[in-house]
Amino acid sequence: MDALTQLQTLLRDLFQLDLADLDFGLYRLFRLKRDEVEAFLTEQLPRRVAEAFQAAAGMEREVLEGEVDALAARIQREIAEDALLPDGDVRPDFRETKVKAARDLIAAYEAKRRQLQSVQASDAQQAEVFNHLYAFFSRYYEAGDFVPRRRYGSREAYAVPYNGEETSFYWANKDQHYVKTGEAFRDYAFTVEALEGSRRVRFVLTAASLPPGNTKGDTRYFFPLPVEATWDTEHATFDLPFHYRLPTEKEVEKYGRNSRFQEAVLQASLPDILKAVPDAALAGALAATVEEKGDERISLLFKRLRHFTRRNTTDYFIHRDLDGFLKREL
Repeated sequence: MDALTQLQTLLRDLFQLDLADLDFGLYRLFRLKRDEVEAFLTEQLPRRVAEAFQAAAGMEREVLEGEVDALAARIQREIAEDALLPDGDVRPDFRETKVKAARDLIAAYEAKRRQLQSVQASDAQQAEVFNHLYAFFSRYYEAGDFVPRRRYGSREAYAVPYNGEETSFYWANKDQHYVKTGEAFRDYAFTVEALEGSRRVRFVLTAASLPPGNTKGDTRYFFPLPVEATWDTEHATFDLPFHYRLPTEKEVEKYGRNSRFQEAVLQASLPDILKAVPDAALAGALAATVEEKGDERISLLFKRLRHFTRRNTTDYFIHRDLDGFLKREL
């Protein structure tokens, strides 16, 4: 993967373009802006970098042109007025002069002309810029959020803002607001494009057993209920209800008590959910593979189920001035 493609992939993840089919809340804005963001990544970003390099090359070219003109004037003044051809080349009969000072002057002139002709931004220089941008954004972005990721090395990796105070108290999550998952239990909807037209899928939380006071207690999980799913023919909408609760002993024995319990529940529910979809076009689209990670083939349905459960079970931070923070860090 080249440097530009690597950066574009990271920014697509950062702007969550793979979630543009979601049809609720803030994701509707992603959907509206998807084409603009994609155009920026594929067209404007490479063009802006190229233009910046051309501008830098233009300044260097201007300096070199002045130096070449000055050397040409010296040759015409110190050697002969007709020592240069109309195209700027040195006349062959003057190039073989035995005067060392004249030979040195001509050599300096020709070297400077070659340098002027070669002034242009190389692919390696542009790749270096894309690599720097990739390193910058990946330093603060991980799994859908901007976070202060710890880094270790021989040199300090972070600079603490300092305004001349004798002492300054600083913390990693300064200026960030903490959001608990218990406040995010909302319906989840996305649109699926099929040959016969658009279909809408909604994940609806119909019951939630929360810890007292919204504190962290025994781990609860999302359990889909395909037997209670409904299909609205008029609006082409499939509703899938969920319960958020503690697992039973039988479920613990079946899926195991580990960090992959939730994914095991979702994987086991996939066949029943697809059977509950009465629309063949929608069922086919949900079962289609959208990602491959090694030997794992991820269907659209499983991808959305996983995003739904993680979105509601992951605490996160929101920076109150992310634009200002990133500009300062950059």
